[in-house]
Amino acid sequence: MYCNQCGAPLAPEETVCPRCARTVASPGAGPRAVPLAPPEGRVRRHRKLLAVLWIVRGALLLPGGLFLWFGMAHARFMVPRIAVGPGPFWGPSTFPAIIPSLLGAIGIGLLIMGGLSILAGVALLQSESWARILAIVLGILELVSIPFGTALGIYTLWVLLPADSESEFRA
Repeated sequence: MYCNQCGAPLAPEETVCPRCARTVASPGAGPRAVPLAPPEGRVRRHRKLLAVLWIVRGALLLPGGLFLWFGMAHARFMVPRIAVGPGPFWGPSTFPAIIPSLLGAIGIGLLIMGGLSILAGVALLQSESWARILAIVLGILELVSIPFGTALGIYTLWVLLPADSESEFRA
């Protein structure tokens, strides 16, 4: 049995909830009877959808990160040979050498973010204790990734950030 007020588990002989101190009725006492399942809260309703969205977000970040990291690691060797020739193309001496390194670093950042997103989604599905904190941190980081990252970040913060969400997530 569970408390109508806070959803705490109750022993059959208890008449007062140990968590919220509310008086509870016996199971057959009519409209004030204790339900057999805890109340459905916001975290419980949205946890699976949020987890799937984080997994999809990570899966979408990984190919771009791989392309940038692997492609730009080899670009510094390919660009001077491709760019040589007539026309307004960059020649070997005018191609900025920092560009492949910068894009490669962005690719590594995308790979890390994609891996952490998938990890957060799987951990949310398994109700790991640290998954809520990881998802909140990733949600804050995703707010600058307009439009889909912003939407996912706002949704994550709406579901997981309120103070009562922590107690509900642990339950």
